[in-house]
Amino acid sequence: MNLTLASLEAPDFIHSPDNPTKYVAQFEELRDATFDNGEWVIVDNRHFYNCKFVQCHLVYAGGLFGFYNCEVGFEVVLSLTGAAKRGQVLFDAFNKDIENVPIPFRG
Repeated sequence: MNLTLASLEAPDFIHSPDNPTKYVAQFEELRDATFDNGEWVIVDNRHFYNCKFVQCHLVYAGGLFGFYNCEVGFEVVLSLTGAAKRGQVLFDAFNKDIENVPIPFRG
């Protein structure tokens, strides 16, 4: 699968030289890298350009991200943690039966 996707705050918006009062996020750029052999890859605050995700485990906690012209294989696993996981639990609670929400998140 070819993947081009970024968080809502696109890099052009974040790095606006016109307004110094805007928040400027810190993120790492990775280019032309291959992730394989069960490697764990943190997604938060990273922008991936022309990368290949073959057999790896992506971990996302809710930070900025970007994937630009990346290849994602079938053996890639995505795990949510932190704010991303809490957001998923809240979303699921509004869209499913509350009994399916894990106990730590129920009252």
